Amino acid sequence: MKYKVTVSTVMAGKIVPNDIIEDWESPKFGRYWWFWSPCFNSNGGKFKRGDCVDFSVQWLCLSLGLTFWPQGERTERKGDK
Repeated sequence: MKYKVTVSTVMAGKIVPNDIIEDWESPKFGRYWWFWSPCFNSNGGKFKRGDCVDFSVQWLCLSLGLTFWPQGERTERKGDK
């Protein structure tokens, strides 16, 4: 099966002088969120049966995501016209 890959990148927002920061927030180095150790996530999809598969990693103030979209012929199910 063929897959189309999309890449998404995000950088945490910068804190500006007029921002109101709550007590429970702990921004680091002028960014709203910060991860010292990498955080890995997945949607649990499998590279079979046309599943969409998504992986992401967050580290420091960056986030990178890879999404694999199944391409190809659609298989018809009962009731599809």
